[in-house]
Amino acid sequence: ARAAFDLGLATPISTPACDGTGIVVVGNAIDPSNYAGEVQGYLTAFPGSSYLRTDQTCSSLRARDDNGNPIYAVYQVAGRTTADICRLRNQIGGTAYGKWLDNTTDPTTFITPSECGA
Repeated sequence: ARAAFDLGLATPISTPACDGTGIVVVGNAIDPSNYAGEVQGYLTAFPGSSYLRTDQTCSSLRARDDNGNPIYAVYQVAGRTTADICRLRNQIGGTAYGKWLDNTTDPTTFITPSECGA
């Protein structure tokens, strides 16, 4: 049986602990009619990534987009420090950004490419 909100992809949905771990978000799926396609595209482009639904996990992640739709985030685990996040963020490049998995960080904040020297 699949977990709630799992999209039925080869990679199952993840439920990471909200323990302060840093992640790098490689992309977000925000089109309800194409969640599976968008998530699979990011998983294919960034091997080793996982995905989650932001309204079903840590409150440090923005729960919904500007239209009120749930957000699926495709990410990679970076580590416990900003340096860990920046190292992975800069390896991935593009518009990837860092977030903390916790229940205290404001969900509107993130670690930007420019903060990582990109």
